[in-house]
Formats: sequence, structure tokens, C-alpha cells
Amino acid sequence: MTGELKEKGWIINHKKVYRLMKEAKLLYGARIRMAPFKRNFVMFRSLTPERLLQYLAMDIKYVHVHGAGRNALLLTSTPRWLSTTITNGTTKKGKTGR
Repeated sequence: MTGELKEKGWIINHKKVYRLMKEAKLLYGARIRMAPFKRNFVMFRSLTPERLLQYLAMDIKYVHVHGAGRNALLLTSTPRWLSTTITNGTTKKGKTGR
């Protein structure tokens, strides 16, 4: 109901709508609540590329540029097989991926 009133140009809070509907005995009895939204995640997806560089892993980093004295956004892209090798490797004392 609040959404319908807002679409018609009314500026009204959902609590006020509930109170007015309760006073006019227009409610169902119990509050009607939205069902929680269930997200479906992709689990254990295996990619099988048909050609070289078909799947890329993208990453956006926020880095500081010392010479300019300000921050910048850095976009990196690597082949999928290389990014999984780096993330699955060890990161001890500056060594990344083996």
C-alpha cells in the first residue's frame, strides 16, 4: 500500500500507512511479511576454455600514487588459470604462487 501511495505522489511513511489502516480496520489481522529472498550461489563451477584467453579474472585495486600524492584505481586482468594458480599458491615472505 505504501508503494502504491508513493507512486501516486504521496510522501508517506510505511508506519503511518500501517497505523491508518489499523484505525480503519483494513488490516488482515497479522502483518503480511515478505518471504526472505534465497540467493543461489554457484558452487564448484569448472571452466573449460575452448580457446586461449577465453576466461579472464578482473580485479580493481585502490592504490596510492606517491609522485602525484593521491590515490588511483588500478584495473588488472589475468588469465583465469594464472589467477587460480596465484590464489592457490603460498604467500610467505613475498613469494606468490608456485
